[in-house]
Amino acid sequence: MESPREAQTARGIETVTGVNVDKTATPARTATRKEKFMTFSLGGRRYGLPLARVKEVTSFIQPTRLPSVPRHFVGLINLRGQVISVIDLAMKFGVGEVALKPQKTCVIISSIGDRQFGFLVDEVHEVLSYSPDAMAMARESGAAGIKHRGIGSIAKDADGTLTPLIDLDNALDQAELQLFLESVNEAI
Repeated sequence: MESPREAQTARGIETVTGVNVDKTATPARTATRKEKFMTFSLGGRRYGLPLARVKEVTSFIQPTRLPSVPRHFVGLINLRGQVISVIDLAMKFGVGEVALKPQKTCVIISSIGDRQFGFLVDEVHEVLSYSPDAMAMARESGAAGIKHRGIGSIAKDADGTLTPLIDLDNALDQAELQLFLESVNEAI
């Protein structure tokens, strides 16, 4: 059963992206509680983010760049009067940088701790549901090439496709995050 917050987030995603969020990764529904993930592209590869962590999805807003911060911190946006820091996840994960396409590029708004962040992605796809048995911890899966601690799990779709699932709480280095937040505080 979908919570009111999940339903509101799903409606917002559908409005901004035109994506139907009523998707299931596995054909058979079981009694096991499935977790919903919003899927999106970074550098031509599909990733997932827990839907419960998604506050909003908005179309691309040009960020204001800040000096002396790591490149993947692309700047600040003003979203309805709220200043939000924007991070290019493709740059952070070392898969290039988001290719800005006005009709596809999105900013996913989420929280880390008590701060809201915007995560720049190439394109939002759909919301998929994964059962716990379809997900494996990244370090336990033996997935070659998964070196970044921001990947918490790997989900396997019914067709065998593997989707890295992002762990936002571990995606950003705390020292780097602190430096960026100090720059933001100086700028605003």
